[in-house]
Amino acid sequence: MTGPETPSTALPRPLVPFVRFAALLRANGFAVAPEQTQSFVAAVGLLGPRSMEDIHRAARATFGPSPERREDFDALFRLVFLGQTLAAPAASEAEDEDEVEAFDDRDGGAEPPETEEAEESGGAPTGAERLFARRFAGASEGEALRRFRREAPGALPRRRSRRLASSKRRGRLDLRRALREAVRHDGELVRLPALERRDRRRRVLLLVDVSGSMKNQTDLYLRFAHALAQSTDRLEVFTLGTRLTRITRALRRRNRDQALALASTLVADWDGGTRLGDALQAFLSVPRFVGFARGALCVVLSDGLERGDHAAMTDAVDRLSRNAWAILWLSPLAGDDGYAVETAALTIGPALHRASRRRVERGVGLPRGARVREEAGGMKIIDAHHHIWRQADLPWLLGPTQPRIFGPYDAIKRDYPIAEFLDDLAGTGVEKSVYVQTNWAPDRGFDEAAWVQETADRTGWPHAIVAFCDLTAADPRRELDRLARLPLLRGIRQQLHWHENPLYRFASHADACRDPALQRNVALLADYGWAFDLQVFAGQIDGACELVDACPKVTFVLQHAGMPEDLSDDGRAFWKKQMKKLAARGNVVAKLSGFGTFIHRNDPAHVERILHDTVALFGAGRCLFGSNFPIEKLWTDYPALVRAFRRAATDLSAAHQSAIFHDTAKRVYRL
Repeated sequence: MTGPETPSTALPRPLVPFVRFAALLRANGFAVAPEQTQSFVAAVGLLGPRSMEDIHRAARATFGPSPERREDFDALFRLVFLGQTLAAPAASEAEDEDEVEAFDDRDGGAEPPETEEAEESGGAPTGAERLFARRFAGASEGEALRRFRREAPGALPRRRSRRLASSKRRGRLDLRRALREAVRHDGELVRLPALERRDRRRRVLLLVDVSGSMKNQTDLYLRFAHALAQSTDRLEVFTLGTRLTRITRALRRRNRDQALALASTLVADWDGGTRLGDALQAFLSVPRFVGFARGALCVVLSDGLERGDHAAMTDAVDRLSRNAWAILWLSPLAGDDGYAVETAALTIGPALHRASRRRVERGVGLPRGARVREEAGGMKIIDAHHHIWRQADLPWLLGPTQPRIFGPYDAIKRDYPIAEFLDDLAGTGVEKSVYVQTNWAPDRGFDEAAWVQETADRTGWPHAIVAFCDLTAADPRRELDRLARLPLLRGIRQQLHWHENPLYRFASHADACRDPALQRNVALLADYGWAFDLQVFAGQIDGACELVDACPKVTFVLQHAGMPEDLSDDGRAFWKKQMKKLAARGNVVAKLSGFGTFIHRNDPAHVERILHDTVALFGAGRCLFGSNFPIEKLWTDYPALVRAFRRAATDLSAAHQSAIFHDTAKRVYRL
């Protein structure tokens, strides 16, 4: 067994293509002796060489291919020394069509074959290629691209890396730094130093369609690609047509005209045929290219006019979406108000059904979280109940694991930042969300809401906050006034649920809703325009009705559909009887969330039963969806949860589904 080459034994870099060419000839059935390789290198040395033609002549002279195989010999030569891939033949030229090949710009330039016929845009798929080098007219940078170059570094999606950095906020203890500080201050620690995971930009994968039907947009899209390349170093750019070509290195050049001129020499299929599916399949066949897509924002600039067999394209997009963080398909046709997705390749199955109505030339920002694979089937969704947190802020996540209502929870005894929440919901159609308090220490309710507000200011998520305030206090107005300074405050939650089972108990007594001080203070929320998120069990609903009646100007949001924990026939009958009492009060809406709390799994049949019973009592216009993440993450993932709720609502009208998943939350929380 031979070990890795050392610098002293490795081939000199100029010799690598010559040795590679000889090996490639042997792999393709040419008889090549080691002496011929040596003669080839020596012949090139004697010839100078002054041009690539000299190297080609030396190759023919030393390897002596037979006349009937000279065409294959020349093709392999161009592959190694010119970086050319073989053009894919048209369907009419061969019964068994060759696969589209991938060309990497690190291998050199390309020299395409000529064709006599131009391919009509949108016609049958063909392998015809038309241009070797495309000329890009010199033009000043438009205002949209200038704005994009300024804003892109801060707007491109980010992710949490595994690297840690010093933090001024609470986080993981930086023990090494703490010891240094202790030594410096004679054993005293003024402040515990903390560490948090760094943010870094996500990779962006840009796939640009250069086929004939995209001829009018190619110049603009390549300029956009160059602007993006100057905004982030984590970018990969490929062109799609009759072949796949990587042009990342060319677009790295700062001078735009030089970059586009270099790219024009690399791409061999400008304005040629349309084989998007095969080009994407070629991309997925190269492991290194697939690595570029893993966890990346994939942006496809194409009209999607694949008139041939759409199966290859939809399969490729489906496979790509399983690797990418998100896929954004931008079509130039979508700028037309009358645009509709009608081609078979774009409408078949769940794999591909999103074409952005924002044209690149109008607004080149990248909408966050837009995916081609939308589990929500295109419906807009508002998640009206979720959490994010830092473990250090939550006493119940810091100590030993205790028996709780939702079972073992070691998997969530950690930070759950907004970035992870956005990763969880990506592709589900969720466009906005409502944060609900997570039980920080009782005297830190404002600190919790202020942290969430800062998160929203920084990332754009969440879009509303339901905070904690102790409404059993003698006069909570001062705390309510502090919370009112936060723009996203939309409601208050104080958990009042009590149960005979101590594991299900939160409040100190069963009749918390009948507390006169609580009723008086909940009524104050009407002055702020806020809702009260009401969390009680079915056995407490009589007291809850008294609370609702005492506060007629306040909207009450019943948490988790009344928390049906007894799923026996008698238990369900009692729950429905009690829920009917709350449903009779017009200022109460029901939140469809937390259905896995007591069964510790995502059960579509259970979701369907509770959803249908609740909607039958309250009506769709008074029901709203919530994920209860990351609690529900203990037993399911976000897309599966959305699928269960969407499946449960399939027999409802489109208007009723829209109310449950979007409209009610928008109205109640003023989104």
